Amino acid sequence: MENLGPVFMFRYLLISRFVFSLMAIFFVWKWKLWRKENWLNREKLVWKIIFGLFVGYLIWFWGSFGYGFYKGLNGFKLYKGDWYAEGQLPREATEEFGEYRKQLREAPTTRDPEETYKLFREALLREDFDGALGFISEKKKGEYAKVFEDKTKVIAWVKKLPEKIEKEYEDEVSIIYSYELGDQYYHSISFKKNLTGIWTIDRI
Repeated sequence: MENLGPVFMFRYLLISRFVFSLMAIFFVWKWKLWRKENWLNREKLVWKIIFGLFVGYLIWFWGSFGYGFYKGLNGFKLYKGDWYAEGQLPREATEEFGEYRKQLREAPTTRDPEETYKLFREALLREDFDGALGFISEKKKGEYAKVFEDKTKVIAWVKKLPEKIEKEYEDEVSIIYSYELGDQYYHSISFKKNLTGIWTIDRI
């Protein structure tokens, strides 16, 4: 997918730098004149400088606004500071994803995060790596399948996992828990709910 955001930002920064460079040159020029003029002429210079800065700001503002208006007329959509062509919006910005999140919110919970964690931990303690993958979210299964290839390391790690985890954050479709491993670091585990109401592990 072509992300038009960087192109927009490059042009935006280029125009901004050009305008502010002109404003700086104008200011320096006026400052040199200021030092040569008498008090009455200096007052006029002050107003000229203010006017010049105001005009520079208007050029910058309306240039940015005009570019955005042009993009909007040509079917581009702005999402989180980036411009995207029709059909190239990130999944989370689409109406389909909004409907998907609504279905997730409305799906009744059939297995909560703490139960998922308990079953996941028990599977790894039994060295049932395929079974443990069943508690990972679909999006992350491939990633954790590679992690589980180092069985010795995973077994040593899971033996340190506590039986209990503490809830830190919750919204309608994601929950974050924390746990301790006896060191000075913060450890967390993120859960995502699927359409069947099961909370799966998204990151641990």
